[in-house]
Amino acid sequence: MTDSKIFYVLLIMLSGAVMPIQSALNLYLAKWSGSFTFASMISFFLGTVCLVFVVLFFSKVSISSLDFSQTPPLYAWLGGFLGAFFVTMVIISAPKIGMTSMFLSIISGQLVMSMIIDKYGFFGFDIKEISITKIIAVAFVIIGTWLYTLDK
Repeated sequence: MTDSKIFYVLLIMLSGAVMPIQSALNLYLAKWSGSFTFASMISFFLGTVCLVFVVLFFSKVSISSLDFSQTPPLYAWLGGFLGAFFVTMVIISAPKIGMTSMFLSIISGQLVMSMIIDKYGFFGFDIKEISITKIIAVAFVIIGTWLYTLDK
């Protein structure tokens, strides 16, 4: 693996490591407010404020530099809705099944959907063949998720 790939693997591992912390912190907001959706809204609002700061001070993108004659496909705008759905489901499920079961379930879902995207080249990705070995590997993760979650 090249140094560049190692850097990105470590960076995404770090982002994955903060997700359980974010989930726990959002759960505090849900308990405080009495609402899972209100907690999600606070999380997205504060994330938006943070990103506005980052864009204003560290990004080379400006509204005037955007080419509005060529816009992304309509479905590209759904990412925020999917993010809100994800954060809300995390807040709801974490206290019910525990942090580890929740994240194993998330990973299982991510792997299945990633394989579908790779197999069919959705969203402009190159088509990647899915071997029986890869299917078995993902099946092991799913089986492990069920074993972990159903163990008393």
